[in-house]
Amino acid sequence: MDMPYNSSSAGPASQNSILPPELPWSGKSKSLLIPATDSWATPFEQSGLNQTPRYDETVSWLQKLVDAAPELNRVSIGTTLEGRDIVMILASSARRFYRLRKGNDPYPGLYPCR
Repeated sequence: MDMPYNSSSAGPASQNSILPPELPWSGKSKSLLIPATDSWATPFEQSGLNQTPRYDETVSWLQKLVDAAPELNRVSIGTTLEGRDIVMILASSARRFYRLRKGNDPYPGLYPCR
């Protein structure tokens, strides 16, 4: 049975009976974290690992990364129901990026650019 979203019921997963219990986070990926004060810290790291970043914060951080690295390219592969771009980051040491074919292409997908 689907339950309607009610902002008054929003809260930590441990307080929402419809969600599974929160699990402690641990693992090798913790060694990849950088200090919140580092200029390359992600919005999550800047929050002290306490908040999931908003869409605009995530896209802004990704654009900063793309602007600094010529081996990266940002493309939109579609639009969400909310009208936001679905962002994909392409990486190529040879800087040979791909493009998404659109229209009536019988084989849609990513193809090498010439």
